Amino acid sequence: MCRDIPPSSRIAVRAWRNRSPVKEVLLGVGSPAGFTLIELLVAIGIIALLIGILLPVLGGARDSARQAQDLSNLRQLMLGHTLYQQDHNGHVLWGLTPPKVNDKFVQVDTGLYPSPFGPPIADRFPWRFAPYVENVWEVLYSHRPLPPLPQASDTPFEAFNKAYGLSLEVTYALNTVYVGGHSGQFLGFYNGTDPTAQGDIPNVGAHPVFFEKEVRDPSSLLVFTEVQGRLGDGPSQFSRELEGGMFWATPPFAKGARWDIVSGQVRNLNAGLNQGLPIGRHGTSTPTAYFDGHASLETPEVLFDMRRWFNGATSPTQDPIP
Repeated sequence: MCRDIPPSSRIAVRAWRNRSPVKEVLLGVGSPAGFTLIELLVAIGIIALLIGILLPVLGGARDSARQAQDLSNLRQLMLGHTLYQQDHNGHVLWGLTPPKVNDKFVQVDTGLYPSPFGPPIADRFPWRFAPYVENVWEVLYSHRPLPPLPQASDTPFEAFNKAYGLSLEVTYALNTVYVGGHSGQFLGFYNGTDPTAQGDIPNVGAHPVFFEKEVRDPSSLLVFTEVQGRLGDGPSQFSRELEGGMFWATPPFAKGARWDIVSGQVRNLNAGLNQGLPIGRHGTSTPTAYFDGHASLETPEVLFDMRRWFNGATSPTQDPIP
């Protein structure tokens, strides 16, 4: 067969048969061409476009998952709230108490430190509420790392500071002004004769709810809501501190306007007063729990309605505190 092939061609055929695959790879013989710069830019552009489409979806899914956890936490808190009522003959959990109630000092036993605590730790609801909720501190501090708990080995100063901090900046706040009473200027407790004078007696029959039987519509009376704590800097100050919490949920009206809404955002109206504004941390809605035990996501517009906060409200902007 090779007799018909010229000598020079026979050499070429033998060389082709004896070729080295390694050399072919190194020299690029027979291998496909690489991507051009334009093709690479097009591929990068497509990837960037896909990332731009997927990131909001993934972010929304993450917010939805966190909101679902918030609602679960709130239902757990409401179960504890109901257990507290059953354990106290229908009395609801006190909100913010004076140092004494009915002439008796308010104290709490933490179960973590040998000595009980009084005000300003016992007057806030978290430590008085703690025995009724499993893993209460993990629930109440779901928005940030859990602060240290007081321990038996702590000095009195260390234990006080730890307990005080835990009672203050919680994720979910109680509607203290209208459920359980808020002492001081909000007149949840009075002197026994003048409902407009501060004192140590629960102001039963006025604006706060103190008994389960007083609640007119359990499905619409707000008890707990997620809050962001803010020490207001004036009417233009928006609440944007994700880490800050507060033990009391501030209603839109309580002895004057407390907050309003501008461009869909809650705006603080009180400088110099620590307020817990109802602002969720995940998405545009705020996880909120009601007296009947259910929890739902509410917009600022829904929460700017006193019929959600005040048991006796007949209008969205009613302010019952003189």
